[in-house]
Amino acid sequence: MFYLKLTGLSAAVILLAGCATHEDTAYLSHQSSQPMVVPQGVQAPMQKPLYAIPKVAVSGKAGKVSLLPPGSKIAQYRQSKS
Repeated sequence: MFYLKLTGLSAAVILLAGCATHEDTAYLSHQSSQPMVVPQGVQAPMQKPLYAIPKVAVSGKAGKVSLLPPGSKIAQYRQSKS
């Protein structure tokens, strides 16, 4: 029983000591960084036209949109409850 109490007390002391350290608060201090500079003649990968969208005129209205999955029987369930 003594060892169990000693183990619990040791664990509590270690956990409290771990909470008392402030080494992980470096993100709170002010830091400055240099902006990233892309070399001339290089295109950033996120700016490549990988999925070009053609300029097409859209006419008409959007159809009815349902968030229910295909084959859902929720409409039948709602009708039976009312």
